[in-house]
Amino acid sequence: VLTTAHTIIDLNLREETGKTSAEHLASEVTKKDCQFIRVIDGMDACMTKEEEVDYILSKNCETITWNWLGLPSCKE
Repeated sequence: VLTTAHTIIDLNLREETGKTSAEHLASEVTKKDCQFIRVIDGMDACMTKEEEVDYILSKNCETITWNWLGLPSCKE
């Protein structure tokens, strides 16, 4: 029951803030922006603002969009 409740809370939190409770905690501890989904894109989960900007610019896109996972990509 606790796991189900936590999952529901995390889904709502992710919808509202773009992060899960674990990502919020990791961000607070590291003082960086943490989004675990970035590891799928071969990046560190936690980044400074400067690292995040460099990550987005490394896509070499004219226009950036974010997919449903929250990962940046080129808008076609």
